[in-house]
Amino acid sequence: MKRSLIRAGVLPRRLLDSCLRWQSRSAGLASIHGHHLFAPGLASSSVVIDAGAHVGEFSREMVERFGCLCYALEPVPELFGRIPEHPRVRRFPLALGGSDGEVVLHLSGNPQANSVHAAIAEGFGSRGTVVASLTSLERFLERIGVAEPDLLKLDIEGSEIAVLESASDGTLRRIGQITVEFHDFLDGFRDGAPIAALKRRLERAGFLCVVASRPGGDHSDTLFINRRRHRLGLVPRIHLFLMRHVTLELRRLLHRVRALLS
Repeated sequence: MKRSLIRAGVLPRRLLDSCLRWQSRSAGLASIHGHHLFAPGLASSSVVIDAGAHVGEFSREMVERFGCLCYALEPVPELFGRIPEHPRVRRFPLALGGSDGEVVLHLSGNPQANSVHAAIAEGFGSRGTVVASLTSLERFLERIGVAEPDLLKLDIEGSEIAVLESASDGTLRRIGQITVEFHDFLDGFRDGAPIAALKRRLERAGFLCVVASRPGGDHSDTLFINRRRHRLGLVPRIHLFLMRHVTLELRRLLHRVRALLS
């Protein structure tokens, strides 16, 4: 009986997924290495802050697709050294966090899970630690002389909340869009209160929040579009409304039903 119900749910799931892809494209969204962003807000004149650059995959694709100028921050020496040199990618051996100074990074068997949090790194096997230079968002923007970045990408393994909480409202309002991987899909990081508070704060600051990872019940792919910087037309607004309040919610409910039946 359960298997029959699960199989019966395959068609609605596929239909909803097709609908999400169509609505996403119609709203102007694009997905780059697991991060949704608002493509019409990006061009060759755009400045991107790529925090948690790894070996530069995200920056490289941003340059190839939009011609953006990217500031790539990667604190782990072995990964930083693998970011290719490019005239549109400026590399910094730094960790982005909630303060300035130094921080101990826990190295992981999964190079994309190096983190200030031992629990995240150890989930894939620990490889020791390294001390890295740490910078706050505001100090880094001062350092590079950028007041209004067009995109902030945060893929920093548990430090994203500290970065956003420590930034002033004025700094956040000057960012065109923020695409972030929150880690509420991991044990020990499932407390939704800090994320909910950040969403309310950013919405008060004029951002529209799109949780593309909503079907899975987490915020691992969350986009904030600054409506002060981007005047959304009627068609994108309609598609974003339907995507956020109808299709993603239906997909989430279907995901929960499937999980209960499994």
